[in-house]
Amino acid sequence: MKKQVLFIQGGGKGVHDEWDNKLVDSLRRELGPAYDVRYPRMPREADPSYATWKSALAEEIADLDDGAILIGHSVGGTILINVLAESPPNRKFAGIFLIAAPFVGPGGWPSDDIKPAANLGALLPPEAPIHLYHGSKDDTAPVGHVDLSERAIPGALVHRLRGRNHQLNDDLAEVAAGVRALMRGRPERKVFAHPHRCSRLRRRRGRHRRFSFERYFRLGRRRSRSILYILVGRNSFSSAARSCGEKRRHWRLYFGSGVDLTVRSLKGLPYVQVKP
Repeated sequence: MKKQVLFIQGGGKGVHDEWDNKLVDSLRRELGPAYDVRYPRMPREADPSYATWKSALAEEIADLDDGAILIGHSVGGTILINVLAESPPNRKFAGIFLIAAPFVGPGGWPSDDIKPAANLGALLPPEAPIHLYHGSKDDTAPVGHVDLSERAIPGALVHRLRGRNHQLNDDLAEVAAGVRALMRGRPERKVFAHPHRCSRLRRRRGRHRRFSFERYFRLGRRRSRSILYILVGRNSFSSAARSCGEKRRHWRLYFGSGVDLTVRSLKGLPYVQVKP
């Protein structure tokens, strides 16, 4: 069975047939015949409306199987991610890819249709990795938009592509590589963090503890899907579980709300498992 990919176009007159079709052609070439890349024509592309596109997206997503990939370009990506946050569909996605998507909210584009959520990342499907691609020479939605999106979606993997424009120079080789990597199902990688070691690192090098934790977590996720284990002490597991509950809200500030925090036994010691 072919792996399903849904590509949502950007907005503007003639975008479907004259602009984003080149992106889809590139994606199909790179992915090959094993992938079914769907490219629906969105309604009123010259003047996209959030409500209209939301209805069209609901119909397209309803036709997908679990494990599909969602890709949105430009305004299509912005509407896609906000629709998923506002009305989570009854589907499990293998991944969500946003290409040159403008950020709507403080510091980004204003919008009368889209009401940005303060906790956008927490409202998105927790099982789906989110990849953000943006060109450094994008003069439609400047590269600063991806920085805003990264803050709004903790844990998203950001790919800043040097010298690429809003259309990524009609080349989606990097996006296709990301899709293939997800579909191959790379093994999960264990990354261990010891708070006392992070504390010593902070004192020795002047680093903040938050940076140390994020370094363990982000480096692991950059190479493969990773699970972070934090040693919570050498006490009993009941006290470890109680400590996990007390610190759960604090740790979610580091790792985002779309993670699972549970206590696990590893080599006889209690660790908190932080799983995307």
